[in-house]
Amino acid sequence: NPSEELPVVNKTILGKHVTKVERREGEVEVTCADGSTYLADHVIITVSLGVLKKHAACMFHPALPAVKTAAINTLGFGAVGKVFILFPNRWWPEDINALYPLFSQT
Repeated sequence: NPSEELPVVNKTILGKHVTKVERREGEVEVTCADGSTYLADHVIITVSLGVLKKHAACMFHPALPAVKTAAINTLGFGAVGKVFILFPNRWWPEDINALYPLFSQT
């Protein structure tokens, strides 16, 4: 249903190896490995954290602000397991939307 699509669907380009993201006043220029370039008002980057950690320093011009670089460098990744439990009745307060396990060494 087109009315439910995001307004960027027809402007989204997939499958490109991006080598440079250059921020200028009012626009962003994206350069790809095949030599193609794209101008946009905004860019959404969805690479994995590992790719971002490896290439952020050389991909962005000007360099990302120190606070963003620090966030990228301090974020970790690894295996995550989720457990979903369905209780027959709500027994926790209404203002609580998540429960966290308490682990013990004993």
